[in-house]
Amino acid sequence: MTRIPGWEEALVRAIEAHAALPFAWGASDCGYLATDCIGAITGKVPFKTFRGYRTETGAAKKLLKAGFDDIGDLFASAYDAIPPALAQRGDVGTIERDGKVGAAVVTSFGVAIKTEHGVGYEPITALSRAFRIG
Repeated sequence: MTRIPGWEEALVRAIEAHAALPFAWGASDCGYLATDCIGAITGKVPFKTFRGYRTETGAAKKLLKAGFDDIGDLFASAYDAIPPALAQRGDVGTIERDGKVGAAVVTSFGVAIKTEHGVGYEPITALSRAFRIG
């Protein structure tokens, strides 16, 4: 899978779209932010079969039913793992907080994450795992 021409602008638009939306499981959450960004970069939104949940529990159940402990394991099933320190703009990863694993996207500002308060940014050192996109 390669990055399509214009992916840089498409990545910004995908993040801006999620920044304009309220947090909602199964519509604008960390998983949707990451997969929509992957779609913006590659031209194909991945993991569509994992969409359709409406709660945090529903998201976890979809992953567990498919044999994944968390979204990082889902990413690892399709993308090459890289050291978080080597992640570049457009790559995805995971951040662990309060015993939970969330998806994140590497940007030129740091790592973008969707939280209940909108899209926030953390330093790249916040990544626990990272995966090369394209």
